Amino acid sequence: MARSYVNHAWQQGTGYAEAEIGRMQVLDLVHPDSRAYYTQVLERVLKGERLDHVELVFVPKTGAPITVEGNLSCTFKDGQPSVVRGIYRDVTERKRVEEQLRRAARMQAAGKLAGGVAHEVNNMMTGVIGFSEFLLRSLEDGDPRRSDVEEVIKAGTRAADVTRQLLAFTRQQFLQPEVLEVNAVVNDMVKMLRRSLGEDHVLELQLSPDAGQLRADRGQLEQVLINLVLNARDAIPRHGRVSIQTAPAVWDEVYAQRHGGVDLPLGSYVMLAVSDTGSGMEPEVQARIFEPFFTTKAIGQGTGLGLSTVYGIVKQSGGYVWVYSEPGEGSVFKIYLPAAQPEQSGQSTREQREAPVGGSESILVIEDEDVVRHLASRGLTDQGYSVVQARNGVQALQYIEQHPGTIDLVISDVVMPEMGGRELGRALARVEPTLLVLFMSGYTGEDVVQRGLLDPDAPFQQKPFTPAGLATKVRAMLDQQHQSRRPA
Repeated sequence: MARSYVNHAWQQGTGYAEAEIGRMQVLDLVHPDSRAYYTQVLERVLKGERLDHVELVFVPKTGAPITVEGNLSCTFKDGQPSVVRGIYRDVTERKRVEEQLRRAARMQAAGKLAGGVAHEVNNMMTGVIGFSEFLLRSLEDGDPRRSDVEEVIKAGTRAADVTRQLLAFTRQQFLQPEVLEVNAVVNDMVKMLRRSLGEDHVLELQLSPDAGQLRADRGQLEQVLINLVLNARDAIPRHGRVSIQTAPAVWDEVYAQRHGGVDLPLGSYVMLAVSDTGSGMEPEVQARIFEPFFTTKAIGQGTGLGLSTVYGIVKQSGGYVWVYSEPGEGSVFKIYLPAAQPEQSGQSTREQREAPVGGSESILVIEDEDVVRHLASRGLTDQGYSVVQARNGVQALQYIEQHPGTIDLVISDVVMPEMGGRELGRALARVEPTLLVLFMSGYTGEDVVQRGLLDPDAPFQQKPFTPAGLATKVRAMLDQQHQSRRPA
């Protein structure tokens, strides 16, 4: 039987003493998934081939598997293999970092695709929802066609919801943060969550009394919780248990070292965890769960956007999602969100007010998409405004120059041929410095700013919008300008 000889570093890396290794073959240390490859490599070396960059996974005596990279060669005596030499180095950390970079690249690419899809769908849904509402208002209460139109609006709204989920993944939603008691948010949702789970599943609460407060958008936090609970439900084949846990957490240097690769500032956090007794996940599935449209469900049973939405919301809120799962042993998703600072606790929540939507001012609408331009114009006309239309920035600028002082507010798409919204805004500022400009886009405000298409402080309207919603925004801008012009 051939004997194995190793140096002290090998013993430290594998956890086996020299006497133990002397009774073992290298194959005994190789992870089952790497054994076929190692056997092929060894056969080549025994034939006289020298191999560099051989990558293997070893199973230490204790602890997690390690990845090593090295070279193999064989010394021959009397034409027969005598000694096989291997020099390895531990590249576990390097491989972990490389995998993180690959995941980040995939997520970035998926984010760009998602943002583009959301832009196109938002343009289309603006027309579908808006004109359907016009049609619905034209029908009598007893008209049987009303139900058909209402179904069109519902379908368009669902499509818009998908784009909102895409925007959540790309961290481009508008946030309305407020100080929240995490336990109160969970308790307010318990009845709805239990109904969603059904009678076959038990919902358990493990809410720490000192879990504390966090500053987040309530609607998005609720969406995170709903998606995680529904994901847990779908992972349980028949009967099972879903647990929701809250607790305070301090992300310090010790904790960060135990969770390598987590990009999270040190400080105080609120932990919200959802665990299940379901089927668990294989490592290759776990590596892709946050990618949009990735799903293990059958066709028609899921969009693959639930967990990607969770990922985007948590990241945009300054938090982190940590997942642990083993096949057959269930899964746990832990959400860490920054704890509210003491001075934030007294701050009021979002303010809501009703704004008048009608007026008699003149509005110039600039949009290259005919459907969106006609929708915005008709909605404003119905509210009493005088509306002028233009297909692009060049046409709009010509009208302003030919009719100075006749327009009170400009509504312009951001991305247009010939002259983009930002370029148009700067040109209008030179011609009429006090003219109000409202920009709109299927992209979000944050995204168009990052793309260099819009100044950060420019007024912005997200698509899709309803005619009433656009009119409300217009009325608020006009009223604000009127107030600022009043003498003190």
